[in-house]
Amino acid sequence: MKASGLDGNKQVINVWDILQYYYCPRKVYFLKVLGVPPIYKWEIKEGEEEHKKEILSKSKLSPLEIEKALKLLQREIKFISPSAFSEFLEEARKISPPDDFPYVALALKIKSLGLKVAIWSNDKELKEALKGKIDVFTTSEVFEILHGKNKT
Repeated sequence: MKASGLDGNKQVINVWDILQYYYCPRKVYFLKVLGVPPIYKWEIKEGEEEHKKEILSKSKLSPLEIEKALKLLQREIKFISPSAFSEFLEEARKISPPDDFPYVALALKIKSLGLKVAIWSNDKELKEALKGKIDVFTTSEVFEILHGKNKT
């Protein structure tokens, strides 16, 4: 999804922006519309670099290939407004770890529509919390499913 800043340049709005908008719409406005640069704590910046290194080492792709793959994914991802699943936010807060409740609320909404849904996460706490409610697959389980080693 793209939005225009005040200078007319196109801005990419990603999943993090949508979650951030749920907590603080003004922050997204300042960052994406006004172009105010984000203020990172060193821990956040360090975490970003750590994940980039992890992706590089596990994928065996070049930084350019990873960047291309991420851009491709961004084109394929459909953004959903939190208002679309707001009726499940309270339930999700009760049954999931605090950082995961928006994803759980969306999964509950999808399930309520009679559709099959699962969450991809390596978070053991989330997997345990949602046992019997929503399937949570780890990366290795997703790999096994995609490569036909597991018939789920």
